[in-house]
Amino acid sequence: MSMTMNKIGNDNNNYKMSHIRNIFKALCLTSVLCLAVTPIDAQTVEPPTRHEIAIGTGNSITPMLISSLLRSDCDCGDFHARRSLRIPLSVHYLYRTSEKWAFGGTFHYEPVERKEFYFSLMPQAKWRWFNRKYMSMYSRVAVGVMYRNALVNSDRFYPAFQLSPFGIDAGTEHLHAYADIGAGMQNIVQLGIKYEF
Repeated sequence: MSMTMNKIGNDNNNYKMSHIRNIFKALCLTSVLCLAVTPIDAQTVEPPTRHEIAIGTGNSITPMLISSLLRSDCDCGDFHARRSLRIPLSVHYLYRTSEKWAFGGTFHYEPVERKEFYFSLMPQAKWRWFNRKYMSMYSRVAVGVMYRNALVNSDRFYPAFQLSPFGIDAGTEHLHAYADIGAGMQNIVQLGIKYEF
């Protein structure tokens, strides 16, 4: 009886060892196949574009709020009517360090009245969380400094920021139209075009 039990135990151990060896062989074969396929795949995938230049415009309320707070004689309704005739301008440059991340800077100019304007300069980061060849979705954040030039309380520097949690761009391989929503110096909604190379 004891010899029978020992034989059954040995058979079980041999079966387990054989099963482990088969798993090990399968893992080795899978690894070899992955290593063999990777160079072929790397040769067929085109490297991403690295540089991105964009120009856009949008409606920001930040300069209006600052100007309203600094000017006690401001008629906000009339002020907003005059401001709405003037178009703000943003220029962005980004360098892509990977498929998802890009870093660079942004410059924003915004005329408020005939003799009052704002401009800001901010480093920025952009994260593409959905990326396809002709379309992507992203979030971006920028923090820097804003300069205000005006007759009343003139020549002041202020902190500046832009947080855009959602943006989308689409187009050809190099030329895209984009739109993003957020809060800060540049926009609540910003529309523009960009060129990647």
